[in-house]
Amino acid sequence: MQNRSVIELSGAALIGRTFQNDHLGDRRISRIQIAVCESDPQAKLEGEDAWVLDFRSVNGTTLNGRPLRYGDTGPLHSGQIVTLANVAPLLFVARDDFNDLVRLEQETGEIGNVRLEALAGLPAARGVVIDSATSRFALLQHDAAWIMQDGSVRIASAPEPPADSLLRLDRREDVVAVRFAGGVKDAAWFVTVYKNSEPQMFALDTTRTYTVCVGEREQANDDEPSITGRIGLLDPVTRTSRWFEIVPW
Repeated sequence: MQNRSVIELSGAALIGRTFQNDHLGDRRISRIQIAVCESDPQAKLEGEDAWVLDFRSVNGTTLNGRPLRYGDTGPLHSGQIVTLANVAPLLFVARDDFNDLVRLEQETGEIGNVRLEALAGLPAARGVVIDSATSRFALLQHDAAWIMQDGSVRIASAPEPPADSLLRLDRREDVVAVRFAGGVKDAAWFVTVYKNSEPQMFALDTTRTYTVCVGEREQANDDEPSITGRIGLLDPVTRTSRWFEIVPW
């Protein structure tokens, strides 16, 4: 998404540094990260255009912000985001939809699909936030922003958190500082990291500030520990998990 480059797929395709090094050269992406396969005709009738499989990648793959375990397949349709190693978000668009979008953008300059409307602001964006609960994404276009309960991103014009805010993001050169706003009472927050190609969850201290690094930079700071951008929320009532994947660039 960062450079709006297009990786054209047909039938079954392998994606990773070995095959798309010009677009996916980051060393955190595995040589073979995922396989994407076109669905059969019956599945297409039911709304599934393709499916994705993680190839036991070192740093993991997410589908709409939700970790994809090795061996599990995830259905794909236009507007969904597959993120490689928490550094390369790929927006999946079915071929017919892509052709329609290109034609409409050439004729009117507008993005014609409500699921993809945020793409209009992509050139000025400095990152993206993906919400597993809504399967939508929002662009980070300001140095200070709130992530809201509905998954939207709002400009942080005041230090006090809005009532329905969840996270505060502040861009500082090559890191994004993450603070917890407390929009969900008694919520448990955790971060997802990959060990031996399997996602593992570790609890976060909501009184602390954490940082998500931009690019391949690593930061050692005991006051503001570095974490991956895969931040999860465990709802205390429903006991269901929700992920917000933060990918700055």
